[in-house]
Amino acid sequence: MRRFVDGRLGAVALPVLGSALLVAVWVALTLAVIGATVAELNGATEGLMYAVQSYSGQGATAPAVAALILLAAVSVVLYYLLVAVERRLLPWARETSG
Repeated sequence: MRRFVDGRLGAVALPVLGSALLVAVWVALTLAVIGATVAELNGATEGLMYAVQSYSGQGATAPAVAALILLAAVSVVLYYLLVAVERRLLPWARETSG
């Protein structure tokens, strides 16, 4: 582990800060995807959930399901991107999480 600040405080505070920041990013990412989805349902004129609503209203279920699958794929990609960032920035987190 690299020491960014000399002294005991720097050796302890930075790793704790890193894990706390990543927890905040996990929560923010989750709420951002949910918030964008709900916002698009309520009043959007374009976007994935607008496509789902408009295709569902027309009885075209295949494009509506494709838009939902695309939304799920984007969420999964964001999840694994954040996992990669976490493994890169906090290598000890994998060892302690079990």
